[in-house]
Amino acid sequence: MDINSETPTPAPAGPPVEPPAPPVEDVTAGLAPKPKRSRTPLVIALVVVLAAVLGVGGYFGYQASVKNSVQAQEAELLAQSQAALAGGDAAAAEQAANQALALTPAEYLLLSKAAVAARGQALALQEKYAEALPDLEAALAEDPQNAVLLALRGKAYLDDGKTAEAMDDFAASLAIEPEQADLL
Repeated sequence: MDINSETPTPAPAGPPVEPPAPPVEDVTAGLAPKPKRSRTPLVIALVVVLAAVLGVGGYFGYQASVKNSVQAQEAELLAQSQAALAGGDAAAAEQAANQALALTPAEYLLLSKAAVAARGQALALQEKYAEALPDLEAALAEDPQNAVLLALRGKAYLDDGKTAEAMDDFAASLAIEPEQADLL
């Protein structure tokens, strides 16, 4: 508006015009171009991770190999123990059963119950009844209908002065295998 006039002056049409921005200084002018980031650390990290994963896989493969080896040794020793029992060599049967039970790691053993039964039988056949009794009891807990083990436990009880328990085991053994009275 003009001060001297009473009529307002119209505003200019269109958007308001802003003054031009001052020029931006290029701070990188004269500097070397920014280098690209190297991917070498990323590649190295990936190689390390891959090696670790394959290493762990190798470890588990090794563990499986050890487990299979222990189980194969256990089976072989149990077979030796049972063959020695069948051949009448109770001392060799005891030794093989003890070796089977001594294998480590114990959590890999699958046939330890059978090895305990074989050792109990071998000990009883050598008339080492006090040593045989815990093995015979453990074996009979797993296989209560085993006539041979019942008869041998009966002999162990008889040797320990437990006549009533011995008679019960002898009767149970004969009830299961009546034609094998020679077990007694």
